[in-house]
Amino acid sequence: MCVDANATVVCEPLTSAMDMLLIPHLPDSFAALASMFEAMPQLVRDLHSHYQYAATSTKKLNFLGPDHEQLPYPLWDPEIWSNPRQLGPAHMHRLVYVATDQHNQQQVIKFTKQYGWDVQRAWAAADLAPNLCSSPEQVVAGRWQCVQMEYLPSRAGWLTMRFLMQPVKEQLKYAPASWVLGPAQMPDLVKQAEQLLHRAHSVQVSGSFAAHGDARPDNIMVLVEACNVKQMKLIDMDWAGVSGSTFYPVTLNAQTILWPAGVGPGQPLQQKHDLELLKLQVNPALFAAGTSWRKMFPNGVQVSDMELGF
Repeated sequence: MCVDANATVVCEPLTSAMDMLLIPHLPDSFAALASMFEAMPQLVRDLHSHYQYAATSTKKLNFLGPDHEQLPYPLWDPEIWSNPRQLGPAHMHRLVYVATDQHNQQQVIKFTKQYGWDVQRAWAAADLAPNLCSSPEQVVAGRWQCVQMEYLPSRAGWLTMRFLMQPVKEQLKYAPASWVLGPAQMPDLVKQAEQLLHRAHSVQVSGSFAAHGDARPDNIMVLVEACNVKQMKLIDMDWAGVSGSTFYPVTLNAQTILWPAGVGPGQPLQQKHDLELLKLQVNPALFAAGTSWRKMFPNGVQVSDMELGF
């Protein structure tokens, strides 16, 4: 709860929406629901005590300001974070932010209910993903995991693969000419992305091998210098885990995204799915010189795609 400059009380939801389905291989979701019901009596008592105190107190309420209205509370502390901002357009409601820490280093802060910590740590050690700056023990209220990681900024030449797959004239609206890739470079871009996945798949994670689970061009960051690809890294490890024993979420979007055969809510991740999904998203036949890019992206790509991912 906070109060704005016009003395308007703003109440945030007490809890996010919770699925009441019992899913055997996702015990955390049901445990969170049980914890909420267990805490409810104490919550009511605490609220009662708080409002009794507030009704008689003359203490001035803390004004957080309009910049905090859309920020999760862990980012409110100015002694820890400065200049926090959301990554991507606000209408997507993604809990992914960039902020500067006490050491004047920018980090990505992501709030998620599940994350492939071991996978990202192993892939980052092989220079295939951003470095983590936090551990799985960093859990905030509501069993949300607070994932802090290395920031790959667009100003340094890091762009999403999706951004680079749009027409040159569209790229030039948001990026300097030295970062632009043309149609003739697309087959090689796709090949390098496939090689990135092959390298990631060969890295051992706790004695096994992992799959990403959502290896779309949106989740592949590309470092471009002098119109050439210098490096690639995988991001957005929410679903990542050991191939064959980690499962896709029951909320998987099967309506607007075309997935490979075998991918579905509650189905096991497979490494082959990563490669097949990438091929579905970037059909090399469309990248021949002279091919119309708008056949692939009739609505274009937004500037937020330069940094959006994670």
